Amino acid sequence: MGEHKIIRRMQVKGFWLAGLFILFSMLFGRWDVFLGVLVGSLLACGDFYILCTVCREVVEAGSSVLFWGVQVFKYLFMAVVLGVLFYSKAINPIATVVGLSLIVLIPFTEFARLKNI
Repeated sequence: MGEHKIIRRMQVKGFWLAGLFILFSMLFGRWDVFLGVLVGSLLACGDFYILCTVCREVVEAGSSVLFWGVQVFKYLFMAVVLGVLFYSKAINPIATVVGLSLIVLIPFTEFARLKNI
């Protein structure tokens, strides 16, 4: 199985995990917990997508300045979004961290295949 197929499978499994996290957050019955997990999961899945697609294309083009520019812009965007939502107390910070933890969990969904790349 090629590298692109494994990354695509990880992205799909990441969205499935995000869905499970979001469904589980509904059990708490609190709107801020649900929104925190939702926002964190979407940011984590988006971050993984950018890492795997956009950054790979930039690295293949050979522009390290553009690569770091994409990374800095991505994290500034995440900081602004989270800052506004935390300041307005619209989301629960702990639930957001749970959603953001997907960025660590997604690669483990295909860990056995990754060692063969």
